[in-house]
Amino acid sequence: MTLKLKKAAPLKGEPRLRVVVDRMMTRKQLLRLARQITYSATDMQYAKPQEQVMTDQQIKFTDQMTGAILDGIKTVTRRVIKPQPETTEEYLRKHGAWVEGQTLSQHLNNAWRAGFVDVECPYGEPGDHLRVEGNEPLVLEITDVRIEKVQEITIGQICKEGLARSIYEFAPVTQAIPAFAELWDSIYGPGSWDANPYVWAVSFKVIQPPQEHHHD
Repeated sequence: MTLKLKKAAPLKGEPRLRVVVDRMMTRKQLLRLARQITYSATDMQYAKPQEQVMTDQQIKFTDQMTGAILDGIKTVTRRVIKPQPETTEEYLRKHGAWVEGQTLSQHLNNAWRAGFVDVECPYGEPGDHLRVEGNEPLVLEITDVRIEKVQEITIGQICKEGLARSIYEFAPVTQAIPAFAELWDSIYGPGSWDANPYVWAVSFKVIQPPQEHHHD
Protein backbone atom coordinates (compact mmCIF):
# COMPACT_ATOMS: atom_id res chain seq x y z
CA MET A 1 0.00 0.00 0.00
CA THR A 2 1.63 3.25 -1.11
CA LEU A 3 0.76 6.81 -0.17
CA LYS A 4 0.65 9.12 -3.21
CA LEU A 5 0.25 12.83 -2.61
CA LYS A 6 -0.38 15.77 -4.91
CA LYS A 7 0.57 19.30 -3.93
CA ALA A 8 -2.22 21.77 -3.42
CA ALA A 9 -2.24 25.25 -1.92
CA PRO A 10 -4.58 25.25 1.10
CA LEU A 11 -7.77 27.26 0.90
CA LYS A 12 -8.76 29.48 3.84
CA GLY A 13 -10.10 27.32 6.64
CA GLU A 14 -8.92 24.04 5.06
CA PRO A 15 -6.15 21.71 6.17
CA ARG A 16 -3.19 21.53 3.82
CA LEU A 17 -4.05 18.04 2.64
CA ARG A 18 -6.94 18.23 0.17
CA VAL A 19 -8.07 16.52 -2.99
CA VAL A 20 -7.06 17.84 -6.39
CA VAL A 21 -8.78 16.43 -9.45
CA ASP A 22 -6.38 15.93 -12.30
CA ARG A 23 -5.56 13.43 -15.01
CA MET A 24 -3.20 11.52 -12.70
CA MET A 25 -5.91 10.43 -10.26
CA THR A 26 -6.77 6.76 -10.29
CA ARG A 27 -10.29 5.43 -10.70
CA LYS A 28 -10.47 4.54 -7.00
CA GLN A 29 -9.38 8.03 -6.02
CA LEU A 30 -12.08 9.55 -8.22
CA LEU A 31 -14.67 7.22 -6.73
CA ARG A 32 -13.66 8.20 -3.23
CA LEU A 33 -13.83 11.87 -4.19
CA ALA A 34 -17.40 11.25 -5.33
CA ARG A 35 -18.28 10.10 -1.83
CA GLN A 36 -18.68 13.71 -0.76
CA ILE A 37 -15.56 14.10 1.36
CA THR A 38 -16.13 16.73 4.05
CA TYR A 39 -13.19 18.50 5.66
CA SER A 40 -12.82 19.89 9.18
CA ALA A 41 -9.83 21.43 10.94
CA THR A 42 -8.93 18.30 12.91
CA ASP A 43 -10.43 15.39 11.04
CA MET A 44 -11.71 14.31 7.63
CA GLN A 45 -14.92 12.34 7.48
CA TYR A 46 -16.88 11.17 4.48
CA ALA A 47 -20.49 10.29 3.91
CA LYS A 48 -21.92 8.11 1.17
CA PRO A 49 -24.45 9.60 -1.22
CA GLN A 50 -27.92 8.17 -0.73
CA GLU A 51 -27.92 6.32 -4.03
CA GLN A 52 -24.77 4.29 -3.22
CA VAL A 53 -25.43 0.61 -2.61
CA MET A 54 -24.33 -0.64 0.80
CA THR A 55 -22.22 -3.76 0.98
CA ASP A 56 -22.76 -6.82 3.16
CA GLN A 57 -19.56 -8.51 4.39
CA GLN A 58 -18.84 -11.52 6.60
CA ILE A 59 -16.72 -11.10 9.73
CA LYS A 60 -15.46 -13.53 12.38
CA PHE A 61 -15.47 -13.10 16.16
CA THR A 62 -14.70 -15.51 18.96
CA ASP A 63 -17.65 -16.75 21.00
CA GLN A 64 -16.48 -14.54 23.87
CA MET A 65 -16.40 -11.42 21.69
CA THR A 66 -19.75 -12.27 20.08
CA GLY A 67 -21.23 -12.43 23.57
CA ALA A 68 -19.66 -9.05 24.39
CA ILE A 69 -21.28 -7.58 21.26
CA LEU A 70 -24.69 -8.94 22.24
CA ASP A 71 -24.27 -7.57 25.76
CA GLY A 72 -23.51 -4.11 24.34
CA ILE A 73 -19.93 -4.11 25.63
CA LYS A 74 -18.02 -4.53 22.36
CA THR A 75 -18.66 -1.82 19.77
CA VAL A 76 -15.34 -1.73 17.88
CA THR A 77 -12.88 -4.20 16.39
CA ARG A 78 -9.30 -3.77 15.23
CA ARG A 79 -7.91 -5.80 12.34
CA VAL A 80 -4.37 -5.70 10.91
CA ILE A 81 -4.10 -3.90 7.56
CA LYS A 82 -2.64 -6.10 4.83
CA PRO A 83 -0.32 -5.07 3.31
CA GLN A 84 0.97 -2.49 5.78
CA PRO A 85 1.10 1.16 4.63
CA GLU A 86 4.53 2.51 3.75
CA THR A 87 5.08 6.19 4.47
CA THR A 88 7.23 8.39 6.70
CA GLU A 89 7.13 11.84 8.26
CA GLU A 90 10.02 12.83 5.99
CA TYR A 91 8.01 11.88 2.89
CA LEU A 92 4.96 13.86 4.03
CA ARG A 93 7.03 16.93 4.89
CA LYS A 94 8.73 16.77 1.50
CA HIS A 95 5.33 16.95 -0.21
CA GLY A 96 4.01 19.71 2.06
CA ALA A 97 1.43 17.43 3.65
CA TRP A 98 2.63 17.42 7.26
CA VAL A 99 0.53 19.16 9.92
CA GLU A 100 2.20 19.85 13.26
CA GLY A 101 0.46 18.32 16.25
CA GLN A 102 -0.72 15.18 14.44
CA THR A 103 0.78 11.71 14.57
CA LEU A 104 1.98 9.85 11.50
CA SER A 105 -1.03 7.53 11.69
CA GLN A 106 -3.41 10.51 11.87
CA HIS A 107 -1.84 11.86 8.69
CA LEU A 108 -2.18 8.47 7.05
CA ASN A 109 -5.81 8.19 8.12
CA ASN A 110 -6.61 11.62 6.71
CA ALA A 111 -4.80 10.80 3.46
CA TRP A 112 -6.71 7.52 3.14
CA ARG A 113 -10.07 9.21 3.72
CA ALA A 114 -9.15 11.82 1.12
CA GLY A 115 -8.40 9.11 -1.44
CA PHE A 116 -4.61 9.33 -1.56
CA VAL A 117 -4.09 5.78 -0.26
CA ASP A 118 -5.19 3.39 -2.97
CA VAL A 119 -6.83 0.72 -0.80
CA GLU A 120 -10.33 -0.10 0.36
CA CYS A 121 -11.10 -1.34 3.85
CA PRO A 122 -12.12 -5.00 3.33
CA TYR A 123 -14.79 -4.68 6.00
CA GLY A 124 -16.61 -1.77 4.34
CA GLU A 125 -17.32 1.79 5.37
CA PRO A 126 -19.93 3.66 7.43
CA GLY A 127 -23.41 2.40 6.57
CA ASP A 128 -22.23 -1.00 5.34
CA HIS A 129 -23.36 -4.20 7.07
CA LEU A 130 -21.29 -6.94 8.66
CA ARG A 131 -22.74 -10.42 9.15
CA VAL A 132 -21.10 -12.22 12.03
CA GLU A 133 -20.17 -15.75 11.01
CA GLY A 134 -21.97 -18.42 13.03
CA ASN A 135 -25.37 -19.96 13.54
CA GLU A 136 -26.95 -16.80 14.92
CA PRO A 137 -28.24 -14.11 12.51
CA LEU A 138 -26.19 -11.30 14.04
CA VAL A 139 -25.87 -8.24 11.78
CA LEU A 140 -23.80 -5.13 12.51
CA GLU A 141 -23.77 -1.72 10.86
CA ILE A 142 -20.44 0.08 10.51
CA THR A 143 -20.50 3.55 12.07
CA ASP A 144 -16.86 4.56 11.58
CA VAL A 145 -13.61 3.32 10.01
CA ARG A 146 -10.18 4.76 10.68
CA ILE A 147 -6.51 3.85 10.37
CA GLU A 148 -4.30 3.88 13.43
CA LYS A 149 -1.43 2.05 15.12
CA VAL A 150 -2.60 -0.72 17.43
CA GLN A 151 -0.57 0.68 20.35
CA GLU A 152 -2.41 4.00 20.05
CA ILE A 153 -5.48 2.39 21.58
CA THR A 154 -6.82 4.20 24.65
CA ILE A 155 -8.16 2.63 27.82
CA GLY A 156 -11.64 3.78 26.81
CA GLN A 157 -11.26 2.02 23.47
CA ILE A 158 -10.03 -1.12 25.21
CA CYS A 159 -13.34 -1.19 27.07
CA LYS A 160 -15.19 -0.78 23.76
CA GLU A 161 -13.18 -3.72 22.41
CA GLY A 162 -15.19 -5.84 24.83
CA LEU A 163 -12.69 -6.31 27.64
CA ALA A 164 -14.69 -4.38 30.26
CA ARG A 165 -17.81 -2.28 30.80
CA SER A 166 -15.73 0.58 32.24
CA ILE A 167 -12.12 1.43 33.01
CA TYR A 168 -12.79 0.78 36.70
CA GLU A 169 -13.01 -2.95 36.06
CA PHE A 170 -9.24 -2.92 35.61
CA ALA A 171 -7.40 -2.96 38.92
CA PRO A 172 -5.30 -0.93 38.60
CA VAL A 173 -6.40 0.93 35.48
CA THR A 174 -2.88 0.60 34.07
CA GLN A 175 -3.54 -3.13 33.61
CA ALA A 176 -5.84 -2.37 30.68
CA ILE A 177 -3.03 -2.03 28.13
CA PRO A 178 -1.23 -5.28 29.10
CA ALA A 179 -4.60 -7.09 29.06
CA PHE A 180 -5.31 -5.95 25.50
CA ALA A 181 -1.72 -6.66 24.43
CA GLU A 182 -2.09 -10.22 25.71
CA LEU A 183 -5.36 -10.64 23.82
CA TRP A 184 -3.77 -9.22 20.64
CA ASP A 185 -0.82 -11.61 20.83
CA SER A 186 -3.19 -14.53 21.39
CA ILE A 187 -4.93 -13.67 18.10
CA TYR A 188 -2.04 -12.62 15.87
CA GLY A 189 0.85 -14.48 17.48
CA PRO A 190 3.67 -13.67 19.92
CA GLY A 191 5.33 -10.33 19.25
CA SER A 192 2.38 -8.95 17.27
CA TRP A 193 1.70 -6.24 19.84
CA ASP A 194 5.35 -5.15 19.95
CA ALA A 195 5.36 -4.94 16.13
CA ASN A 196 2.74 -2.17 16.49
CA PRO A 197 1.09 -2.62 13.06
CA TYR A 198 -1.35 -0.27 11.37
CA VAL A 199 -4.91 -1.48 11.90
CA TRP A 200 -8.43 -0.86 10.67
CA ALA A 201 -10.41 0.39 13.68
CA VAL A 202 -14.00 -0.46 12.74
CA SER A 203 -16.78 0.84 14.98
CA PHE A 204 -20.25 -0.66 14.70
CA LYS A 205 -23.70 -1.06 16.20
CA VAL A 206 -26.03 -4.08 16.31
CA ILE A 207 -28.99 -3.82 13.93
CA GLN A 208 -30.16 -7.44 14.01
CA PRO A 209 -29.53 -9.41 17.20
CA PRO A 210 -30.47 -13.09 17.47
CA GLN A 211 -34.05 -13.44 18.69
CA GLU A 212 -33.07 -16.01 21.31
CA HIS A 213 -30.59 -13.66 23.03
CA HIS A 214 -31.91 -12.11 26.24
CA HIS A 215 -30.24 -9.80 28.71
CA ASP A 216 -30.36 -10.77 32.38
